Parts: sequence; C-alpha cells; structure tokens
Amino acid sequence: MRHLATRVVAGAAIAEATLWTGLFDRAHLLPPWTRRKRREIEHDHDVAGLLDLPVPFALNVPATPLYAAPGPRSEWLAFQVGLVASTRRRYDLAATTAAWRGLADDAEAPRLSISQRAALDGLLAGVAPPLTGHDHARHADDAACVRALALATLLPDDGALLCAVRDDATITNAEDGVWCAEAVAVALTATARGDTPERAVAAAAAHLPPRSWSAERLHRALRIGAETTSSVELALRLDHDVANAAYSYGDAAPDVVAIALTIFRTCHPRVDAALFAALAVPRHAAAVAPLVGAMCAAGGALPFPLGRTRELIPSFLGVSLPRLRGVHPLDVLDTTTHDEGA
Repeated sequence: MRHLATRVVAGAAIAEATLWTGLFDRAHLLPPWTRRKRREIEHDHDVAGLLDLPVPFALNVPATPLYAAPGPRSEWLAFQVGLVASTRRRYDLAATTAAWRGLADDAEAPRLSISQRAALDGLLAGVAPPLTGHDHARHADDAACVRALALATLLPDDGALLCAVRDDATITNAEDGVWCAEAVAVALTATARGDTPERAVAAAAAHLPPRSWSAERLHRALRIGAETTSSVELALRLDHDVANAAYSYGDAAPDVVAIALTIFRTCHPRVDAALFAALAVPRHAAAVAPLVGAMCAAGGALPFPLGRTRELIPSFLGVSLPRLRGVHPLDVLDTTTHDEGA
C-alpha cells in the first residue's frame, strides 16, 4: 500500500506539472502586482483586438513558480495521504475535519476552490458534514475525487472503504460530487489489484446511480471511447460531446470523471497517449490530467521510471496548501502534513 500511494501521488504530480493552466495557478505565488499587470495587458489587448494572450511573467522577481511543478490537486492528494497514514490507515471523519479546521491556523492561508472554501468556512462556523458539502453551489465539483484516490491507496479494499470515501466526500460535496468520488475509488482499487482498465471502469460505471448526471456522462464518454483509436480524435470528441461549456469552471465531477476514466480505458497501456489526451481537453484538463496520471500509476504505468521523479518534478510549491511547500511527492509518507499549524 505504501508503494502504491507513492506511485499514485507521483502520477498525479507528474500529470499536473505538465498542465498549461498550472502556470496560472502558480502565478499566485508571485507578487500580486504581476497578476494585476497581466490582467491589465489582457484588457488592453481585448480593447485593441489583439489575439496575443499575456501569460504569467516574473519581472524583477524570482521566476521559480513559473517552471513546471505539481499543483493544487496533487497537493490535496498528498495532504489526504499524510492524514490517513497518520491515523494508522483508517478513516476518521472527526480527525479529518479537525485537520481541515487546522488549515485556518497556518501562518499562510490556503488557496482553495469554491467548494473547499465553502466547506472550510462551514467547519469553522460549527457546521458539520454533510451540510458543509451540500449547502453551496459547487457541490458537484471534483474536489473530493483526489481525496478519494488517497483513501483507495491506503485503506483496505473492503466495505468500509466506500463508506470512508462517502463520508470524506461529504465535507465538500453532495450527490454527483460524492458519487463520482466513490466511482474514482472503485476504479483505482480495481486497477491496483490487477483488473484491466475495462473491468475497472466498468465497475466504476456500475457503481453510479442509474439515470444520474454522472452515469449519463460516463456512458456517453465510454461510447465515444469505443469508437476511437486515436488519442487526438478521442480528446477532440470528448471536448465536443462531453465537456459542458455552459459552466464557468471546468471542474464538474460528472464531466471530469467521465473524461478521465474514458481516456484511461481507451489509451491503455499507452501512458503518454493518455496524458496527452487528458491535456488536450482544454476546459477540463486541470482536473482530468491528475486523475488520469494517478490511474495510470495505480496500474504500474508512469511516463518515466519512478526514481526519475525527483530529478524531473520539483517539490510542492504550496500553491493551495502552503504547509506542503518543500515536500517532494515521493516523500509524502515520510513527512507529517496534517498537524495543525504545521
């Protein structure tokens, strides 16, 4: 289980480090004026009808945050791995919510998604799950999915696993957001025990409630996957027929999980093709790529040997969780990441 958890964290971190959108996440580590100036340039270009897209830049400041590095989702995966490891590989909802509240005591505040912020604010106000995951507009996002990966790598593959995934998911999510987290855990657990991607994804699909948003999206995506052999064609069709452009954010769990599991199943065993396909679905790449990287890693496939991860992938920068700054993805299980005020 320890080696599996390390591989899965590495797989997610590698995938997230290659994201183009990660550049904009990491820009939050630069002085605020750099982001303000970029927005002003973008506005000026819009007025002038210029297509050149201004990207994050480091003018007279260290450029380290602009180089490829893991991002917020792999940081949350690492946080959850460290938390579960600290509780002797059992899930404790009370300990988990206490660790969440402890984030507010850190010297540097975390940067969160909408659902994470709503959950943390609720917890600090004395609200408990499942209300923290239900009473906000983004309850169907993908926030719980990477945390489910951590539980699936470290907890025994028994009936208690899905109960733990469900309890944990209700911190930030409800309904489809919870069901998708469970589906991700089912798929990763099956993959880790040696099932083929077809069987693993079928098990995940069978777990989703019939006629739910999540089930409809996954079945639609899998039909597309069955009709394609090219990863480029797959990415184009998933972007056109599954990704929902009506939402302001590319993190709706039904879309994210449908695209990720379809890419994992269709591209196996070509891990490079899987990652490039994930990166080529622009609206959802930030959420899809870490899931695909983690799923491939659970099946033993990484784009390069695990030992080279330390050479090619830097330590976490603390994009979302500053307490993880300086921790390398390969060292998550050797580092205490959950203590309040750490």
